Amino acid sequence: MRIFLVALLLFPQFLMGIESKIPTEIKNQKNAFYAFVPYLNYDTTQSWSFGTAIEKESESKSVDTYLVDLEATPKARIRLKTKYSSHLDSRWRASLRTDFTNFYDPFYGFGMSTKVEDLKKIKQCSISSQLNFSYEHSSALSFGPFIEFNQRIERPDYQIDKQRFFPNETSMSVGVNTLYDTRDSKINPHSGDKHELSLSVVPEGLNSLEQINTFTQIKLDLRKYFPIYETVLATRFTAGTTIGESNYLYKYNLGGIDLLRGYQTNRFSGNKLASVQLEERVNLYKEYIALTGSFEAGSINSNPFEKIRSSKGIGLRVTMPPDWTNILTINFGFGNDQNNASLEFNENF
Repeated sequence: MRIFLVALLLFPQFLMGIESKIPTEIKNQKNAFYAFVPYLNYDTTQSWSFGTAIEKESESKSVDTYLVDLEATPKARIRLKTKYSSHLDSRWRASLRTDFTNFYDPFYGFGMSTKVEDLKKIKQCSISSQLNFSYEHSSALSFGPFIEFNQRIERPDYQIDKQRFFPNETSMSVGVNTLYDTRDSKINPHSGDKHELSLSVVPEGLNSLEQINTFTQIKLDLRKYFPIYETVLATRFTAGTTIGESNYLYKYNLGGIDLLRGYQTNRFSGNKLASVQLEERVNLYKEYIALTGSFEAGSINSNPFEKIRSSKGIGLRVTMPPDWTNILTINFGFGNDQNNASLEFNENF
């Protein structure tokens, strides 16, 4: 029944979207567009949500872009995301991203041995803000420093048993990020690579939790897209490690709409991460509708070859009007002991 209901959303989603063209007198912005998009999302963990996004987007790096995205659920989950990116000069670019969420965070425990019945829902508010500076060495390679602020406030008074799971936390991290990107499209790639390496440090003095010492995180995200006749094979390898003991907010997670999509959000959590994703995309109608089949495997153990979980999935990718650039993805994933369904706009993989 859930699959039927999610599939029905394809048709009203297809009709949504109102666009205003950028004035022609603005130079070097012929590839940019403004859009106002009401939408509906779905995932098995949070159920239905509705929202509105206002954005200015472009495939060109020389164009300033922004996004304001407000999302809510009938159960009073609210999420506000903003992002502004600006070209400072011919080489440097700056971006500011914020993310505020008031919701129940699913928590199954740590490790790969968690069970479906272990699920707890932590009522909390969280805010994250990142300021990033990027130096464009070439059209494909960029790198630069960033600083990030994170805060999480747990609200046990809203818990049924008034239980507190973790202490409130406020922290700042500093780091560097390197990006190599040769994709033919940021939203709907058919060929090329996207490789990203980040290193961040959370100093002891910038962490509100006294029992947490300075820790370092390293994350690698490798993506490659292969055009094969009229299909696209999308591949992704993700790895992460933590040197030291991290806060709850900095744990790596598997499950949900991003990694290991056959399991529900935050099903597996820990200090290390390894994940492989393979997705075949077969065009059903030109470039507008594609059928997908996927296989994923991952682990958050210290030894990534132990207790590996895998999932399979099927879905659709639909290019949305009016600009035929945004992608609606419908995915049904099947794990060993759990299934997950999702409907999302511009899911990046």
